[in-house]
Amino acid sequence: MSSDSSLLLEVQNLKVYFPVFKGILHRQDGEIRAVDDVSFTIPRGKTIGLLGESGSGKTTIGRTVVKLIKLTSGKIFYQGQNIGAMNEAAFHPWRKKIQMVFQDPHSSLHPKLTIGSMISEALEIHFPKMSRLDRQERVASLLVKVGLKPEMMKLYPHEFSGGQRQRISIARSLAVEPELLICDEPVSALDVSVQAQIINLLKDLQEELGLAMLFIGHDLAVIKHISDSVLVLHSGKIVESGPAHQVLEHPEHPYTQTLLAAVPTM
Repeated sequence: MSSDSSLLLEVQNLKVYFPVFKGILHRQDGEIRAVDDVSFTIPRGKTIGLLGESGSGKTTIGRTVVKLIKLTSGKIFYQGQNIGAMNEAAFHPWRKKIQMVFQDPHSSLHPKLTIGSMISEALEIHFPKMSRLDRQERVASLLVKVGLKPEMMKLYPHEFSGGQRQRISIARSLAVEPELLICDEPVSALDVSVQAQIINLLKDLQEELGLAMLFIGHDLAVIKHISDSVLVLHSGKIVESGPAHQVLEHPEHPYTQTLLAAVPTM
């Protein structure tokens, strides 16, 4: 673990292997090495872009950091605490510090709950002493912060567009005052014009709130626009890393060069 106080998250030699079972007896017949010895850091207030094609392991990394997937080995430090070794009860106080924005806002929002109820639920869990009125005011403030109207808290997810639903997901993540957002391809399911709006919203929120972000994606233009540094992931391993402009304008690894070559030019 580094003693650098500017580091928010430090991942050391992370491995996430999934067993493969075969036969009637369901015996293990191998393993899938989804993440294989990955190390990186995220400084406070910075965005690290995690770039790779589908199946490269990037989403697994994000979900492992927030303990939705169990690590096989390695360490994950948050503010010097080894959260990777914590059980759910021990990790609970830290969960509000690290929030995730998922790829598909439609599936991540409960269809039978109003927007206000969903955001308020997170406040009830992490701030149990907050009054109902304070929660309502906090929800209204969050909706305004992400470009929506307070009266929308009475509506249901199906009454919103895809871009609006992603704004709601971001508001819900911000409700518990996180320091780190794990953004798992948050704009890939949106129209190009809406993508730009959400990316600019995230950048504005980062500047206003001092957020750090791990931004997972496969779109090089998006990654370059939002990231300070980039990690290129291939088959569960980081093959190249560095400042975003350096990696994406002057790639050294053949895999990164292949990714760039595959981008259509006008």
